[in-house]
Amino acid sequence: FEERYFCRRMNTSLKINFASFDPGLEWNLAIQHRAFIARNLDAYDLFIYQEDDMILTTSHIAAFVFESHRVHQLFNSTLSNNVDGNMMIGFIRFR
Repeated sequence: FEERYFCRRMNTSLKINFASFDPGLEWNLAIQHRAFIARNLDAYDLFIYQEDDMILTTSHIAAFVFESHRVHQLFNSTLSNNVDGNMMIGFIRFR
């Protein structure tokens, strides 16, 4: 498991936290991740919220990080100060 998530830049395996919650939370389950993110905002570079009906691979994460860096470079180098540079890429889920 750790080999698959090894980061050469940091020379260590990525820290991955998994959490599960009481199914009795029902609709409130979908917001439980927000408290964790709020508590740990400065401790991590990337947060991923995923439900059990979504497939997310390390390739998806690597592509997200790579393309996010490209978007950041584009907005910092080519756009005027009048344009909001807080752009972010994302995934679109469809069925």
